[in-house]
Amino acid sequence: MLRLAVVGTLAVTCSAWAQTPMQVTASATVACKTTDDWNLAAGMIRGDDTQALGQMLVSGRCVMLEQGAQVTMLEQSLWNGLYRVRPKGMTSTYWLPINHAK
Repeated sequence: MLRLAVVGTLAVTCSAWAQTPMQVTASATVACKTTDDWNLAAGMIRGDDTQALGQMLVSGRCVMLEQGAQVTMLEQSLWNGLYRVRPKGMTSTYWLPINHAK
């Protein structure tokens, strides 16, 4: 039981930086509506499966953010190294790698 409690604590996200303005620093980055979708898209990128990644982009599960795009960081996942951001001018939020924005 104690072991389960520790795992649950590690999966918690941190929102101490809520509403922090940032910019995308990568030349282009994929951001997805859920962390599961982001992990799936990352596997497609590593596997060079552009057709499948294109389907995720067309379906709206993921978007492409260009370098310099303004985003508001709402949450940081302590478990998997992702930020939940809301791109300026959009109402939806997306997850992207921490090292792709600052």
